[in-house]
Amino acid sequence: MRVAQARLTREEKKAQTRARLLDAAEVVFARRGFVAASLDEVAEEAGLTKGAVYSNFDSKEDLFQAVLDDRYNAQTMRIADLVDQSASFTEQAAEGARLLLD
Repeated sequence: MRVAQARLTREEKKAQTRARLLDAAEVVFARRGFVAASLDEVAEEAGLTKGAVYSNFDSKEDLFQAVLDDRYNAQTMRIADLVDQSASFTEQAAEGARLLLD
């Protein structure tokens, strides 16, 4: 028996594509470095077309910045989850700063 899957909305598909591109770009930039990496390589790593890259990002610099922002924001959210919410604001700030620096 086949289970029907809900169709993704256009926004959900775009978000998935963007996430695949960010993951692929992180791999390519780590492997080749920013200068040597190409958007063709990122698209190939993601299993997408170069057009998909340009429909989500204006340039290689824009993609690189998006990877940095995405990874920094993800790390920041993990830190927020680790900080003791029952502590005072000052203690939370100190613990968050320590975790960020670690």
